[in-house]
Amino acid sequence: MDWPASEPIITARLLLEPLSMEHAPSMIKVLAERALYDYTGGEIPSLKLLEKRYAAQTVGHSEDGSQWWLN
Repeated sequence: MDWPASEPIITARLLLEPLSMEHAPSMIKVLAERALYDYTGGEIPSLKLLEKRYAAQTVGHSEDGSQWWLN
């Protein structure tokens, strides 16, 4: 099944771009805030873990093809 590709949305005040592995280094500092995990649990991700997670998400579908998403 064909699924629409993620495309950037650009306005005068906004740039909303598809998730990519290049975003991982800049997100490390944001996701290092301990308060983010007070109620949800989890741990502060390492750069390697975040890159692995983003690599899986940017594929846009589950391994078996039953689920699709745009990030």
